[in-house]
Amino acid sequence: MTRAPYSFLSDTVIEKLWHAVRNSLPRDIRALDAISMSAKRYVLFSLFGYDLLLETSARRGFLDSLTEPNLMLVAAEVGIGLDSKRYDVLIEIASLTFSHSSKLTSIFRRLLSVPNEYLPQRDEGTSVAQSISPIRPLFALFDYQEELSELVQNALRSKEYPTFLVQLPTGAGKTRTALDGIIQSIVTGHIQSVLWLAHSVELCVQACDSFENTWKHTGDRDFQLVRLWGSLKLKSDDFLDSFVVGSFSKVTNIFKAKSDDWARLVKDVDLIVIDEAHKAQAPTIQELLSCFKENDVKIMGLTATPGRGASSLSENLDLVHTFKHLFDSKLLGDDPITTLQERGILSRTKHEFVEINTSNVKPGSLQDEYDFSNRLLKQLASDENRNQQIVDLVARKVGEGKPTIVFACSVEHAKHLALLCAKKGLLSSSVHFKMRSAHRSKIIKSFTSGDIAVITNFGVLSTGFDAPKTGCVVITRPTTSIVLYSQMVGRGLRGPLMGGTETCEVVDVRDNAVAFGDLDEVYNYFKHYWTD
Repeated sequence: MTRAPYSFLSDTVIEKLWHAVRNSLPRDIRALDAISMSAKRYVLFSLFGYDLLLETSARRGFLDSLTEPNLMLVAAEVGIGLDSKRYDVLIEIASLTFSHSSKLTSIFRRLLSVPNEYLPQRDEGTSVAQSISPIRPLFALFDYQEELSELVQNALRSKEYPTFLVQLPTGAGKTRTALDGIIQSIVTGHIQSVLWLAHSVELCVQACDSFENTWKHTGDRDFQLVRLWGSLKLKSDDFLDSFVVGSFSKVTNIFKAKSDDWARLVKDVDLIVIDEAHKAQAPTIQELLSCFKENDVKIMGLTATPGRGASSLSENLDLVHTFKHLFDSKLLGDDPITTLQERGILSRTKHEFVEINTSNVKPGSLQDEYDFSNRLLKQLASDENRNQQIVDLVARKVGEGKPTIVFACSVEHAKHLALLCAKKGLLSSSVHFKMRSAHRSKIIKSFTSGDIAVITNFGVLSTGFDAPKTGCVVITRPTTSIVLYSQMVGRGLRGPLMGGTETCEVVDVRDNAVAFGDLDEVYNYFKHYWTD
């Protein structure tokens, strides 16, 4: 059972907050002042999550619930007199700087007992580089992981493989396998420094956590872990004996600036790893990689789907041209997904197909060159009959004890579905690329811990997201992209041996699987591009 949202707030405070932020609510919710207090809590959490008090109006509403003596105490702490009207005092206090180190934040934490997760956090950019010391031991690799780790080590020892791609299904331990091969190559002296590139903050954090954990157990000396994404500012003098994790955008900016940092990267790095390597075909990334190739830097890609798309012939061939060689596990046979499911490493998927009559969808061409058009997705997102059926379905799955991830048609659709779930009494939240990454991380962590029952999203959870106990994946976003579809389904594939579930339900509101076949077929879809 998930805990009630904003449980640290009294009903009086919730009522104050509701009226303080009601003008921010969608029109249909704004008119529902008569809904229960419990529903108001769920709706507020769906809209604002852990960032509620970042809203000035919400802080004002919270302060307005204080008794006069307590408000006087707060005013005195921040140096504001009570000569003005109460409302003006509330506005003045609520408008003060609200950051991790501000006095107002300290008051909310110390005097008003607001839990830390609802307060501004320290900027993660304060610690860019850290030293990782080895300890022992670490859980053993599976046989197929050892097989691929050996292939990686052989490739890093040999001049025959300047570039190569490693493929493993989502949920099979791709990152852990790659890191074992890389770290063993560092220990044996075949490489010294690594640049790991990923396209999202979540993937960057995942790579850092995995490297730190693996190095502590398999490394042989102190080693530097360097973070390069977002607002993080580089402070290292060099990159020797370093594992550098950077976002595409951050490293691209360093590349374009042609700064000393870029010169040191090119000089010191021996290996570049591109996570989700099918995204590496952007012109700037290709230009960046060319600079490293000129300096004999090895390039290694990681992916579960070694192609760009079912209809992207030229882009698929470009990916082959970039990496040349594909390494996968022979121990897993021709049907790796089935093999991993039988071994309990991946969960078995139970598909359910839901037919919904969409009154808003107009006939005609609704597909562009790459996927279904934004016009179609917008029409589907605005169909309230469809949305209500989706929410009813999600409520049934949660009622069956299945934490549920919903893939929406747009950012606004993700928000709307989360709001509808909240109205129905489900603790839910949306995540999307427009959110602050720190807030997004809090929401995801709450879902993985079981505090949040439903998480709706667009554009962020198809990769770099690990919630082993996910019980159901609902795909409301139709797609012709085999890569995107396999990534969405993959969010529920963690099996019992990986801390996940025996079975995960996958619900399609459009029968994507008819076009793509079963998961083994999806996994093997691009293999013919890589045959000699």
